[in-house]
Amino acid sequence: MSDKEYREIEAVHERDLPNLLSKFGVFEKFRAGEMKCKFCKEQVTSANIHSVLPESGAVHFICDKPDCIINFSEYIVEKNKGSTNDS
Repeated sequence: MSDKEYREIEAVHERDLPNLLSKFGVFEKFRAGEMKCKFCKEQVTSANIHSVLPESGAVHFICDKPDCIINFSEYIVEKNKGSTNDS
């Protein structure tokens, strides 16, 4: 048995981003520059967006700064630890 874990991730092409954000009800705020990175609190734009994280009724954004990407990855691992103990 491998100790590597594989998970499916969803990806969105940049041309489909407006539709996705509209479905979440945040497109206008995103377009107006009101959305901030969950980790560094800086403005997230189409030029620096890394991830969109719908969570607990909110929509969080993660920018493309290396530290924020690392923090996001660690956050997801920690969040999923409880849901992977299905043995």
